Amino acid sequence: PALAHRARKLIAFAKADGYELRVTQGLRTFKEQDDLFKKRPKVTNARGGQSMHNYGLAVDFAFVVNGKISWDDKLYTRIGKWALNAGLEWGGGWRKFKDMPHVQLPGLPNYKTLLPIFQKSGLAAVWSKFN
Repeated sequence: PALAHRARKLIAFAKADGYELRVTQGLRTFKEQDDLFKKRPKVTNARGGQSMHNYGLAVDFAFVVNGKISWDDKLYTRIGKWALNAGLEWGGGWRKFKDMPHVQLPGLPNYKTLLPIFQKSGLAAVWSKFN
């Protein structure tokens, strides 16, 4: 619920600035994550279980320009300001791997903390603790 609320705020900030955003990915299975990990060109450094998407704690956005999704890199630098104002962490601000369309709840623990909770009690347990 916290992520959904903040993602809607980010979309509203974009709209106020004259941009349209669409959620392209939210919750992702471990298999979907592994499939993305294998893709080339590289789109993620995370294997199944290592992404905040696998725990429903991250969202990817795309810009809609003239009714179509645009992956123009110049647009994606704008997400950082909106994410900050919405109380989200932006993947474009990361040092090692820039993930420009990605936002997630701030202050999340490493997947090594989330994985055992998920394996033992499922998403509801993860969300009750970190959402």
